[in-house]
Amino acid sequence: MRLEEPLRRSADARLTGIPGRPVVVLGCSAEACAKGHRVRISGVDEAEIARRLSAAFAEGGWVALALDGRPGGSVTLNWEMSGEKPLSAAITLPPAGSVVLVEPTEKALLVHPPQTPDADMVHRVALGDRARGDLLGAAAVLAVAPGTLPIPDQLLLADVYREAGIDAPAADIYAALAEHPDAGVKLRVRIGQAYLELEKNPSATLKTLGALKPPAGTSLAAEAATLQIAALRRTEAAHALISALPPAGGDAFVLAARAQAFVAVGDPFSAIREYDDAARLATGTAPEISALRERALLAAASLFAEQGRSAEALQRFDAISAGEIADRVRFGRAVAFLRGGDLVKSVAEINAMERERPESAYLPEGRLMKAEIYRRLNVPYQAVAEYRKALSAFRERTRQLEALIVTVRGGPFGQGLTGHLFAPQRTGDIPPVGIEGVAIQVLARHPALVAAVADHHQVAFTLERLEQVAIGSSAGGDAGRGAALRDKVTALRGGLEAGAREQVTTLLEAERVRLSDLSIAAAVGITQSVLSDQTGARDLVFEEPRGK
Repeated sequence: MRLEEPLRRSADARLTGIPGRPVVVLGCSAEACAKGHRVRISGVDEAEIARRLSAAFAEGGWVALALDGRPGGSVTLNWEMSGEKPLSAAITLPPAGSVVLVEPTEKALLVHPPQTPDADMVHRVALGDRARGDLLGAAAVLAVAPGTLPIPDQLLLADVYREAGIDAPAADIYAALAEHPDAGVKLRVRIGQAYLELEKNPSATLKTLGALKPPAGTSLAAEAATLQIAALRRTEAAHALISALPPAGGDAFVLAARAQAFVAVGDPFSAIREYDDAARLATGTAPEISALRERALLAAASLFAEQGRSAEALQRFDAISAGEIADRVRFGRAVAFLRGGDLVKSVAEINAMERERPESAYLPEGRLMKAEIYRRLNVPYQAVAEYRKALSAFRERTRQLEALIVTVRGGPFGQGLTGHLFAPQRTGDIPPVGIEGVAIQVLARHPALVAAVADHHQVAFTLERLEQVAIGSSAGGDAGRGAALRDKVTALRGGLEAGAREQVTTLLEAERVRLSDLSIAAAVGITQSVLSDQTGARDLVFEEPRGK
């Protein structure tokens, strides 16, 4: 925040953090928000606007844009909504301290007269920044607003500070509102305070939550229940306490959190029950609901497969609408058949995966599994062939991974794997394919890296604003200030990128070790198959009929 707040001191930069530029705010009505949006403005990246609008409108937020040009100048804004006729309007750029709000209606763009941002606009712009992960920006929008913030904005500011890991000001705001006469405000405050206590003192979190009685069926009730589960997972008596929790009712996300807690404490049977209930209740069409249902079904199916209960596992695998995870479903079905003793069907699933997804990250391990099955079926020639395919794939992936590690350590940070992971403007892009795509799947399994990416994005957004200010200072004739800001950005970005490179490299090295272990398993399998061959039909070392 020490970097962010100075950027917001001038009236024209309160919403964007970029002084000296006219500001246009893109808003929407309740009806228009649900549609897809495509906005084009001269000098602004169209794809970036689309990403920001999609994130902001989903959370009731708006998007503030700092445009090139001088007050009194004009720009043309084109706005297309899914299924609607394209709309267009000429916008006169507002003077410093004022903004122009643009909202789409059914037949035209509504361009409001220049205005000073009011409390509602400040709140909505903060929501939009928060939705795209720009927590420091959201906090700064609220923190520099003139006058006393309304209570909802004070609570939002405290929540954003907390989410950004800036605990002290969050705690101060919560403490100031702790005795507010409104019961809803008190409830929000207590939940916020419980979050702050979670890592340092989960028992205090449980004590705080135990005294709350949020209205059943509300988002606050679900949030409190999920937080309670997170706190219980950090206690020694986690299983007994989690089991004693009251039923989660109709909230699928809370049930999924309970299931994860049961997995963490070694109770797969209870976890399966919770995952099944979560999948049953996740019936909406919203993307996050559909994704939750797929994850819950996949988790329950995988747990059943691990227990050898293939019929129950297959029932849940079949209920998944595969899509992007089709290869993972195939692999899971192969495991389920194997654990259930149906070796032929297990091989058939791996063969199907090889036909459908020959580049799948799961295929080498599928081949290793198929080789083990052939060895158990006493068909050593086929076993050796599959072991060799698996070994070749593991070695090739290890080679690719080693090259990727070299690139991560010394290549351009904004490109390739690190660019996809850490550059905010790349968030939401189609994931890369090949070894980089495989690496992203591997890295996504590590919560610590997911958190590090979010933290990196927060600072990166601020550095982008600083860079824009430096460019503006140089263009405006203040070359000294521009150069000083650029040096500051370079130093900060260098430190940030070095830490990110190190964390990614460490995780990729761990994956390289895992691949090495799998290579050893495949090589041992070849040796065992050769030594145990009693068919005498072929020379398994030179892969030719005996007697030649």
